Amino acid sequence: MIEMKKRLTTLLAILFLLAISAIVIAFILVKDISFSENENRPLQTMPKVGFSEFISGKLGKEMDAYMADQFPFREYFVGWKTRIQGLIGIRENNGVYLGDEGMLFQAYEERDLSENLEGINRFMEKYKIPTECIIIPTKGAVYPSRLPKDAPLPDERKIIGEIQKKLKCSVFSLLEIFKENRDSELYYFTDHHWNGEGTVLAYEKWCGIKGFTPLSREDIQRETVPNFYGALYSSGGYRNVPADEFHLIHPRKRLWVDYGKAKKTHDFIDEGKVNEKDKYAAYLGGNFDYLLIRTGNPGKRLLLIKDSFANALIPLLAEHYSEIHVVDLRYVRKSIGEKMKDVDEVLILYNLKNFMEDDHLRKLDL
Repeated sequence: MIEMKKRLTTLLAILFLLAISAIVIAFILVKDISFSENENRPLQTMPKVGFSEFISGKLGKEMDAYMADQFPFREYFVGWKTRIQGLIGIRENNGVYLGDEGMLFQAYEERDLSENLEGINRFMEKYKIPTECIIIPTKGAVYPSRLPKDAPLPDERKIIGEIQKKLKCSVFSLLEIFKENRDSELYYFTDHHWNGEGTVLAYEKWCGIKGFTPLSREDIQRETVPNFYGALYSSGGYRNVPADEFHLIHPRKRLWVDYGKAKKTHDFIDEGKVNEKDKYAAYLGGNFDYLLIRTGNPGKRLLLIKDSFANALIPLLAEHYSEIHVVDLRYVRKSIGEKMKDVDEVLILYNLKNFMEDDHLRKLDL
């Protein structure tokens, strides 16, 4: 019996050493991967080794990140981690919740809105241009029954009510109309963005608010692209959830769109990005600090201050404006004051989570 235990101990020790040796050999032989398609982010490659990096502590931090990012068979272990967590009842990983029917949700906490609201009010007082605001609910507020029971869910109706009370402009919430139409599936399962149906529903709501005649659904072209794995799939590690179909939404009548200094194109859709991992970047070619879209249509000149949700909506909005000046504050490094003389009205369009978390809004008047 004792001899058997010794043999087993020796065998386990040998297997352990072989496993460690295999990992070390893999680190040496396998070329570093600079970008993770599944996670849609750059990975830490071998850091620069030097005295200054060692003294500052930078080398240690980068080496830790390198070991985590370049660990052999990393994608395999990431997927198995979430599977094992699911078996023991854990349905949250890296800020992403696994909901019913495979729908993924983004975790977030309520934040103080006062500075953002004050910044927007100062902006309106400074420029005195008619301004309106649209708040898009998060997926969790529209589909709360699909969330895991322990997932926190801020009261979005209350938060939006606070925004409507404190902002000195008209604030329109899409929460109620989205809840009324949630059976139509308004969001991607693996991403936080609205899908084609959600985009069109928001467009029709906006046209009703403004008194525009919306494009008929027959005049809106919907193309589907298979095998879309969105941002929540990338960050959550849930590799066993099914793919979405990605929706490309645009008018059947193509417009000439002048993207100002950034680039020019005949269409709102960047076909080169349709088959990439980040398919949402097919709209407008991604996110930019500033785009000037000249449509050739009659109508006013709109300044659209937005997050990435607006990218899918812009091709439809363009039917009703002569120009759309698109600003994404995350990428702007100077005042947008010089743009104000070129616009007739302002629309601030944000998903609620992004509206709470975008600190740039508090500096909008600078």
